[in-house]
Amino acid sequence: MQKVTLVRLLLFNKRRPLELSQITTDTYINRPGWNNSRVEELLCQMTSLEKKLLESHDLLKMIGKRGRTVPVIVPPDCSKSLNAISKLRHLFIPPSNQYMFARNTPSTHMQAGHVLKEIISEVSLDSPQDIRTTKMQKYTATVAQILSLQPHQLEWVASHLGHSVNIHKDFYRVQDSTIELCKVSKLLMAIDAGDVGQWAGKSLDDIQVEDIEMEATDEIDDDGDEDEQEMNQVSLQTCFNKSSSAREPSPSCAPRCTPRRVETETRSSSREMPSELAEGSRPLRVSGKGDKFPWSKQETSCIWAQMRELILKEKVPGKKECQACITASVPILDKRTWQCVSIRSII
Repeated sequence: MQKVTLVRLLLFNKRRPLELSQITTDTYINRPGWNNSRVEELLCQMTSLEKKLLESHDLLKMIGKRGRTVPVIVPPDCSKSLNAISKLRHLFIPPSNQYMFARNTPSTHMQAGHVLKEIISEVSLDSPQDIRTTKMQKYTATVAQILSLQPHQLEWVASHLGHSVNIHKDFYRVQDSTIELCKVSKLLMAIDAGDVGQWAGKSLDDIQVEDIEMEATDEIDDDGDEDEQEMNQVSLQTCFNKSSSAREPSPSCAPRCTPRRVETETRSSSREMPSELAEGSRPLRVSGKGDKFPWSKQETSCIWAQMRELILKEKVPGKKECQACITASVPILDKRTWQCVSIRSII
């Protein structure tokens, strides 16, 4: 009975396990009698549901984290169990142990977190890993956003969960982007449809976009599929065309050689080309970082043979694929770095 009642209080209040584990018998027995201290002015402002909750539920005040007084709400089903535990505890618990959820020892209590895991392991749940106090607190803070609570009401919720309002906003609202997507999207769709005028003076919750035409969006999606197919065909044809002819590479595609500073293009053209370059290569203009050498037809053919599938899929090869291509094409590509091969394969 102790374990089930402790877990029930934990799941209902979404509180830290240690706070509930340390409830003492004096805290429960001397709990405030809210029915006896009712203020008529407050009762007049309450709804019928709130009045019923006031009569059926109990509220305990105890010391929580950092010495802060925290509330614990006791539902009706737990009240009966706690009454039975307080009456029968003298049969099993030493008198020196004042904890409500005490062990059969002089001064220790049950650990609510361990008891929760024990009970979860004994029942069949779809997602037992989600039954954690931290996740339940985050879920409560997230759902509270949907209710559009006033600042003082938000402070009540944060106080019950055992943290400040700032912590509540910054760390426990885990689905803020989801609500933003739903709320703001309605406004953006109304603007896009040109119907903003009819929503003048209304909040985001009042905006309903059922009347906004969605056909235009569907047509755009259909046309987009056709355009995408055409672009893929053009890109594929471009790969075939460019792979059969050499073009000027980017600065990073220069072979591994020591950069040489030159002042004019005329002086660079008089320099001798490395003997390792394949036949048919011709020098291009020289940048300040180093000489550029064009790709020969043999180099292009090697890359096309090794990277054919990646080029057709328009997938950028990684370092491993590029180094394998260079190794398989020695000595034609031994002067090229793997970065050059990676860039060349997607040209």
